[in-house]
Amino acid sequence: MVINNLVFDGNHLATVDVNPSQIGLTPDFNSYRNDYNTIPTLSQYQLPTINYTGEDAKIPIVYKANISYTHFFNERFRAGLAGYMALGRNNYFYYDRNMVQNPYFTLDNEGGRGVFVPVGTIAANGVMDWKNSRINNNFGRVLELVSDGKVNQFSFVVDTSYRYWKDGEITASYTWSDIKDNTYSTET
Repeated sequence: MVINNLVFDGNHLATVDVNPSQIGLTPDFNSYRNDYNTIPTLSQYQLPTINYTGEDAKIPIVYKANISYTHFFNERFRAGLAGYMALGRNNYFYYDRNMVQNPYFTLDNEGGRGVFVPVGTIAANGVMDWKNSRINNNFGRVLELVSDGKVNQFSFVVDTSYRYWKDGEITASYTWSDIKDNTYSTET
């Protein structure tokens, strides 16, 4: 976290976000490789990037537990059941503090997903420029590192095996897993 504050202080790193054709620049990578002096600096397009650690940032922690049971029906056939749990707390999470707080509009056909740029700035082909979502145009991204991330993972495994002849074995298993965090959810 200390490196986060020292390096991303707005002076050391910056974002350059331009469309080369709009500013009359045709990239010549062979020339750049042969002579570093031909690489354009684009300093007039640099946007300071600031990352800072939030006041209450904590070290992430994971709690894990599992339980399993195996039953031997006879010397050839067995079955087992296992359950696993992992709870992650204080996971690192970034908030962009230079982005407007509320979307300009939402998309009903995408479950109410917010769009954080004004509708008038969206090109006819749907291309958007993230810079239109900034609160302060003197900065690019201003990211606060916080510990708001949480994840819950639960899984269950059912497995069985059968030994046949002298040294043959057939094994089968089924796994169900559910992972949810406070940014994305998936179930398999």
